[in-house]
Amino acid sequence: HIGVVGIVASRLKDRYHRPSFVLGFNDGKFKGSVRSISGVDIGRMVAAAVDNNIIEGGGGHAMAAGVTLTPAQLPAFESYLAEALEGKVQDTPKELMLDGSLTPKAATRDFYESLQEVGPFGAGNAEPCFALPDVRIIKATIVGDQHVRCIISGIDGGSLKAMAFASVPEDVRHALLQNPYRAHIAGTLRPDDWNGKNDTQFFIRDIALP
Repeated sequence: HIGVVGIVASRLKDRYHRPSFVLGFNDGKFKGSVRSISGVDIGRMVAAAVDNNIIEGGGGHAMAAGVTLTPAQLPAFESYLAEALEGKVQDTPKELMLDGSLTPKAATRDFYESLQEVGPFGAGNAEPCFALPDVRIIKATIVGDQHVRCIISGIDGGSLKAMAFASVPEDVRHALLQNPYRAHIAGTLRPDDWNGKNDTQFFIRDIALP
């Protein structure tokens, strides 16, 4: 569906650490969204494709872009991308940059609101990523489409609801399901307004077992 191509492209990029192109078909044309990684200027590649009449239209910036093309243009666009991206994506582990560390007790709604003062977050201003060191995972269960829901318990006595979505690597979700007694967790803090709550939750991106 055209309305979700951006979300899907972003999740694929996060999962595989590769530039991701996701297309939807509507009214005889492909319309798509592109998300890139550091060091690969996808906006410039899309602009060059437009200038050389490889696709009908498109534009964006280094980390994200949109494209419009006909079915007849798709093979040429695929060939162009294969050539343009050759050698630009390395098979190296993705480094997760951390902005600080938290305890579950300190991950309050007030703290979350204070983070919004340095937003909005997006390309060029990434959402803060925090480590929760020396925590315990409890009540980890699979929900929905292979998402993992759990509670993070800290040595400070605090606890924090958390979720690892299906886009998170399988080994991370598998480790959470073991309910490790001691782990280091990395991810982002989000609001939890379900049923009128004014709380926070943690979106898990990675785990390390000491």
